[in-house]
Amino acid sequence: MKIKIIVAVLVILILCLGVAVYANNNTKTSKVLFFSEVEQEDRNVTKSNMPKKTIINGAEEVQLEYKESKYDNDIYVSNKKDEYIYKNDNLIGFIKKVDDEINVTRMNSESAQEIANTFLQENIDESDKYELTSSNYITSYAEYSFVYNNKLNGIDTNDTVKINVNNNGEVVSFSNFNQGVFEKFSGVKVNMEIIEKEIIDSIKNKYGKDYVDSEIIYSFFNIVNDKLVLQVNVSIEVANQVSSSVLDTIIYELN
Repeated sequence: MKIKIIVAVLVILILCLGVAVYANNNTKTSKVLFFSEVEQEDRNVTKSNMPKKTIINGAEEVQLEYKESKYDNDIYVSNKKDEYIYKNDNLIGFIKKVDDEINVTRMNSESAQEIANTFLQENIDESDKYELTSSNYITSYAEYSFVYNNKLNGIDTNDTVKINVNNNGEVVSFSNFNQGVFEKFSGVKVNMEIIEKEIIDSIKNKYGKDYVDSEIIYSFFNIVNDKLVLQVNVSIEVANQVSSSVLDTIIYELN
């Protein structure tokens, strides 16, 4: 057996999918903040006296031991080294080990997606609100990855469900860290034309005479310091750099 995803990757998964919590020490009043200007609060802890958990995996009863906590998520591990992630005692993700001998005989994508869709419907409340936004085959792990998003007014949010299915038809990993957290913002309205102009103006100000051009690659709603923001990934073409383009992340604060 081998560990499919090491702890470092698990940390990245939690940081990417968990609602963002930052300690913002910047006194800047602008709505536009570059990600590098926002200091992330360290919230990794180890809790004491955490009880064991028992889950049913098929016909098997599995005992889980507490391992650690990251960003309000408690991580438990089985004797097979499968990792299960809980938030407020609700299972919000797991990552299972896989055999050294991976089945590389590729199952068809339609069958894999049907398995993922069924898992979504059986395990996620109001699953009909989530729509499939991406699917791909990960050759190195010999499994399919499906990502579903709960959009807010037509814009992607950080409320996603990720389900991976291997060639044996097994769901080997799953995550849903932010289920329903954006519902309270359902009335929000954004003017993307104004937002994009303010972002471009801020980029021009940051890079000065080296600025050549920029392109917004992807944007989605996130929550920072308990406030709704639009997180925007931008490709920026610059002069006098080792590389002709750089990637930057913008946090745009919404009222």
